[in-house]
Amino acid sequence: MSTIRQKKLAKAIIENFKEKRPKNKADLSVSVGFSPTTAYDQQARIFRSKGVQKELIALGFNEESAKQIVKEIMIDPTVDSSSRLKATDQVFKVVGSYSPEKVVVASIDIPKNKKEELNKILFNK
Repeated sequence: MSTIRQKKLAKAIIENFKEKRPKNKADLSVSVGFSPTTAYDQQARIFRSKGVQKELIALGFNEESAKQIVKEIMIDPTVDSSSRLKATDQVFKVVGSYSPEKVVVASIDIPKNKKEELNKILFNK
């Protein structure tokens, strides 16, 4: 069962998307009654909590709704897709449908006497 704060947060999340200057997760949490310390230190846990996710689903803010919007856009060529796709993207982010982005950083130490040879191979110099 969702707590009162979780219910308020779910509603606030949806309302926040309508704002010209939306609040960040921590500020949104504080606005519905979480302490600033909890809101800033545990914002990811708060937003992923079962209570908040349950309320978002009950309010129609879920992956299935986002998929329906995408379907409507694909079928109806008269729909302004840019703003609706942005909203859909936000829903996917909130419900955690996206995988985390992965970045690989590598470095290679090349001996000074081999740099010229490597430049010839890579850049035909």
